[in-house]
Amino acid sequence: MSKVLLINGSPHARGCTATALGVVAGVLEQNGIETEMIHVGHKDIRGCIGCGKCRELGRCVFDKDLVNEVAAKFREADGIVIGSPVNASRVDCQRQNPSVSQRTLSDESRVSQSATFPKNKKMDDKQQIEALYKQMYRAMIAKDTATLSSLLDDSSVLIHMTGTRQPKHDYLRAIKDGTLNYYNVEDDEIIIEVNGDKATTTGRSRVNAAVYGGGRHTWRLQIKSTLVKKNGRWLFVEQRASTY
Repeated sequence: MSKVLLINGSPHARGCTATALGVVAGVLEQNGIETEMIHVGHKDIRGCIGCGKCRELGRCVFDKDLVNEVAAKFREADGIVIGSPVNASRVDCQRQNPSVSQRTLSDESRVSQSATFPKNKKMDDKQQIEALYKQMYRAMIAKDTATLSSLLDDSSVLIHMTGTRQPKHDYLRAIKDGTLNYYNVEDDEIIIEVNGDKATTTGRSRVNAAVYGGGRHTWRLQIKSTLVKKNGRWLFVEQRASTY
């Protein structure tokens, strides 16, 4: 599977740049392309000084920031999307985007810039559902309730660990007003079973969140979901939360 790396150069982890990159990632994943988003805009990253040592060493000599880590991901990726905030009707060149791109792309051997993707690749149902699962979490982090609404059936309900049943409109409102806040997700396992126009998923992820006025905490969160296929689209109709 092809992979695209998305770089969020905004200082805001869940701002407009992250939302735009999330939309791009969603479209890519719906077409069978894996994505990974990295937030660099809040980091102190120095610029390239043109010393040329990267060609000799295979890495940047400044190793106290995340550029070498990102460069390794650049080498593995088939494509790169760099997102920057637009301030005063221009790309903000004072932000960290140029520093990252200059230092990771300064050695042309680090990353191929001529990658291509397979065209018209059709995903099977399991691949589509996995992509939707990941898109859902990205939308939760970005508080993108429009995308979340499009993934949830109108009758959908979230069953919390306490047993509380939260219908779609209440859930979206809780995401929007800050009752439910999600910051980061690392997937451990996604199990998908498809039976005709119905499917179930068991997703196990480490989720960093702050909910119902509590502090930030990382939960080993298991979500068991039921989906139905309507007019060719998979929709979540029930999600049941627990830990693992």
